[in-house]
Amino acid sequence: MEYIRAHNGPQVAFRDILKDRHEASDFMWVSREFHWTKAYRKTKEVKNPTCLKKEVLESPRILRLIEEEAKERNVNRKDVYLTVQSILDEIACSKQLPVVRWLGYLLLKIMKRTVSALYVNEEKLLKLKEQMGNNPVLFLPSHRSYADFILMAFVMFNYSIDIPCVAAGMDFHSMWLMGKLLRDCSAFFMRRSFADDRLYKTVFDEYIKKLISLGEAPVEFFIEGTRSRSAKSLMPKFGLLSMVMDTFYSGEVPDITIVPVNISYDRTLEEVLFAYEMLGIAKPKESTSGLIKGINMLDERYGSVYVDFCEPISAHQYVWDMSGGNVNYTSRALEREQQQILHLGHCIVDSQQKHAVLTCFNILALVLSNHMAASDSPLLLSKAAKDVAWLSSVLSVLGAHVKEGNTLESVKETILVHKSLVKLSGDTIQLVSVHSPHYKIDPNRIKGHTLENVTMGVAVPLLMLQLYVNPCMHYIVSPAIITVVMQHLGDSGHITRGQLFKRYQFLRSLLAHEFVLYKEWEVKEFEDALLKLELVNIIESSTEEQLTLGNHRKLQLMMCNLLYPFLSGYLSLGQFLLQAKPEPVSEKRLLQAGQAKIEADLHNGLIYSPYSLSLDMISCALSALTHLHALSRSRTNGDVRYTVVHEKLMPIVSELDELVVKPQVQGDP
Repeated sequence: MEYIRAHNGPQVAFRDILKDRHEASDFMWVSREFHWTKAYRKTKEVKNPTCLKKEVLESPRILRLIEEEAKERNVNRKDVYLTVQSILDEIACSKQLPVVRWLGYLLLKIMKRTVSALYVNEEKLLKLKEQMGNNPVLFLPSHRSYADFILMAFVMFNYSIDIPCVAAGMDFHSMWLMGKLLRDCSAFFMRRSFADDRLYKTVFDEYIKKLISLGEAPVEFFIEGTRSRSAKSLMPKFGLLSMVMDTFYSGEVPDITIVPVNISYDRTLEEVLFAYEMLGIAKPKESTSGLIKGINMLDERYGSVYVDFCEPISAHQYVWDMSGGNVNYTSRALEREQQQILHLGHCIVDSQQKHAVLTCFNILALVLSNHMAASDSPLLLSKAAKDVAWLSSVLSVLGAHVKEGNTLESVKETILVHKSLVKLSGDTIQLVSVHSPHYKIDPNRIKGHTLENVTMGVAVPLLMLQLYVNPCMHYIVSPAIITVVMQHLGDSGHITRGQLFKRYQFLRSLLAHEFVLYKEWEVKEFEDALLKLELVNIIESSTEEQLTLGNHRKLQLMMCNLLYPFLSGYLSLGQFLLQAKPEPVSEKRLLQAGQAKIEADLHNGLIYSPYSLSLDMISCALSALTHLHALSRSRTNGDVRYTVVHEKLMPIVSELDELVVKPQVQGDP
């Protein structure tokens, strides 16, 4: 067992489910007799996926749709019926146990070669398993790697829980053989965009509702919609969640058990690919040959993986609580339902974030990133180990689940796991040069500005390092915002809570898309952050309303340094936008020109962090500025365009310019 605890929180026990597999026959294990635990046992039995498709085709809603479409298009009813049947064939999942067994066997062999341990919060999962059967179960994992849905299926297989029906993208559907294999392992497929296709949208919606109300297996999808290339949580997407919740609101199911899941990786498979993607180099198109080639290249160790099942959310209890007990199931209040789903989506993402496990390398990445931000001197191994131990205790106070252990040995071990990014050179820790000047980049794959080779050489390893810093930012961002504001107290050395909250609100709204900061929680998160900052001696209360800085200067500077790449990048982009003409500009052009401006600022010494080059960060900045009405957004024939609203943007850039704190490092007292 591996035990992990947050400050004043309960101890979480994780069991390594790969350990037993090293001591027994893999073939016998995957071939064992199964007594699957079903998520939902109901009165109407739907025996297999083919029967489920039949239920969709024969539903009154789809029969009515076929009639309407035939009349509207002036075509034969049978032709529309065949189109619907074809759409269902494209979408629907299947389940072939022999395929599940053989893929499980292959996956087990790969994991035993590449993963040190697969830790599962077994107590939570077994408790959930005991309670299954009375209503549908919805698993909502975080999404940081293509491995996520494979690992979820493997965990369910290990505990004899019915393999979840999981949403997959059409990229996988089009892959030779792989699309069929995934479908046979309970994957269903959805197109990326179908809002304007009434026929497809209605058929897909009905399929999801039947999957929830009549299916026996759990259902699984990623509420973030896509993998997070930055390792930060993404804004929740509400389409699938709304379809699922509609089955509850319409009374088709008595309840839905919603289970957020966090999957934390010691080392992410796609770390290099993600760094290039954030810099604007699009990923190669998925293919079966590419997948096989990737599997053959898995000859390195990737450390441990942690799968934590969060506290389940009962849809019935949630709606009851949100409505203050005033629930009328005989009539629908669509506006209220939409607000509840919006709030629910943010609750799910927040729960995922709070159950992240921060490994030794996450903390080492913080230490190394902070050191490199403002110092040219090498980071000594002994100092790094000391700072990792100190920062682990700080993050624990801030509420994080931090893996503990012998710090010096843990640091040495984690450097070995991440040898493609960091190395020991004598007694110092250094970044590895990842990008080769001879690396050939297809110009057709470049989404942003064509960066110089020297820029790429510096940026790629630093963006890879930031991938391991970012999971920590959930616990740091609110305290860091307050710490940044507190660096500008003026001659008095004091600030009132009201003044502090106003500037906190400003920076929080600017970073809301960067860190999924939900407006409804801003007061509570402000108060929580103040309490934690007092605990770590960054701020002090001089009176009930007056606040001043504490004497923990080293932690203050680290907080400011960690926020600097985002604030400086937003400032550089804002200054560029102020020079733009008040006319619509395409999103692609803005991304290219904005990235070019940031690269120029880096070369000219105006900003210091290459992470500001991230297109992910620039996109979040555009979204935030649109939300603050400093940009207006329009869409013409699928092309997104932005227009600068100068009178709104100017005060934002001006205030941000006042608040940015340049990177500094203070040694130990």
